Amino acid sequence: MGFPANHPAMWHAVAMIEESFFERRYVGDQAGPGLLARVVTQYDDVALYPPAHFHPTVGESKSNPDAKHFLLGAHLFAGTWVQENRDIHRSLWIANG
Repeated sequence: MGFPANHPAMWHAVAMIEESFFERRYVGDQAGPGLLARVVTQYDDVALYPPAHFHPTVGESKSNPDAKHFLLGAHLFAGTWVQENRDIHRSLWIANG
């Protein structure tokens, strides 16, 4: 996704979470990609990028020689947000302030 900070779509998504838990069975639809897709598609000024732009292990990224040009970021799957792992990922925390 791409949008300015404090975009109303994110506040809209937060407001919909509780209702979504009662309406949806799958967690990905309750508060994950399903919820976000339902919300952000209501806004013309939000850009939705394909998973390959952020996920270095999806097929499109792994097989495309131009991946370095469209891979904008990567989910590290390493628990970088866990306090006990901060020393391991100190350079990431410093680089991202």
